[in-house]
Amino acid sequence: MIIEIIQQNWDKVILILYVVSWCWLSVMLAIAVDLYSGIKKAKEANIYISSEGYKRTVKKARYYFSLMFFALLFDSFDVITPYLLPYPYGIIPFVSILSAIALIATEWKSVREKADEKARRNIDKTGMQMFELALKNKDFLQYFYTKLEEEKLKEKENEKPLE
Repeated sequence: MIIEIIQQNWDKVILILYVVSWCWLSVMLAIAVDLYSGIKKAKEANIYISSEGYKRTVKKARYYFSLMFFALLFDSFDVITPYLLPYPYGIIPFVSILSAIALIATEWKSVREKADEKARRNIDKTGMQMFELALKNKDFLQYFYTKLEEEKLKEKENEKPLE
């Protein structure tokens, strides 16, 4: 694209920017579909919808559009392809198109994932976090276990018949 700007081929520059903008719009629509799908799955599973999910979506969008921006930079500094390929193909922003396809495929996989699979992964994480917490707080667990044993002994004493 830099060659077209230097040569002032504005029609080609506009065509490239048109294709790139469609790539960006497609990625934005994929993110929106994934957000809608996530909200729908959460409602179906009676999961509380908090701002954390929205924050993850914003973080994902920021990451995706950063990748798309770098793809645009790669496409804009591509000076080899226009000389290797004939006119209509030489100006195609291949990196932006491939990046958009990869990101849309990722979102498609996310939408196709079942909500129970996502919940199962979260439960596995929670179990590991509880186990790590238990390992870090052995004294607390020992105290809790001792109190439980004392309660059991008191219950046994109360159950003994009076003579």
